[in-house]
Amino acid sequence: MSLIRTFITSCVVLGSLGAAGYYILVSAEADRGGPALDSSLTPLPVQEDEECLSDDCWVYRIYQLHCASAADARRHAQGDVENARCRKEAYICVVKDCATEREIRDSAEFNEVVDQIGDRTWHNWEGRMSSHRGARVRVTLSEDGELRDAEILRSSGDNDFDSQALAAIERSAPYHEIRQMAPEMRVLLTRINLSFGGVAAASATTGDR
Repeated sequence: MSLIRTFITSCVVLGSLGAAGYYILVSAEADRGGPALDSSLTPLPVQEDEECLSDDCWVYRIYQLHCASAADARRHAQGDVENARCRKEAYICVVKDCATEREIRDSAEFNEVVDQIGDRTWHNWEGRMSSHRGARVRVTLSEDGELRDAEILRSSGDNDFDSQALAAIERSAPYHEIRQMAPEMRVLLTRINLSFGGVAAASATTGDR
């Protein structure tokens, strides 16, 4: 099995183009990105435990440290972190086959499923034409796309609006689209954030995790 090898962005804006019709779906674990480094350099291992992502731990996250030069690697090893041009990169692995988390998120297949999830949720949202400032919800799914939990991360300040957002998620579940995805993609969609509201609300949540 081979994993995807394309560069990624961490956020996708979905829905209609009107101010009342925007919402954002981003992974709760999307990385913040960083300065580009020479991809030909050999990554240096970071001594951190593997983070289990699937129920059976077959899919997991590890980290590698990339440095721009051997001198930068030495600086980092000696504790001069500020002057070392190094960046820690997250990798998603299936057994021993790994790709960067950012690569996976930018794949056409991953984003096609994101679009499907977002489109159905938006159409099931009764408040989609509201101009309210918006709410943000964390959604937790099983690996089969069944809804496990929906939690308000940022309230709109209006209980009815928040309830409509939660109801849209419940009506849209289960998200069985993720069943068809490769394991490394599927686990990244078991925790997602949905932002409901206008453009201003959407823009305010793009950098949050």
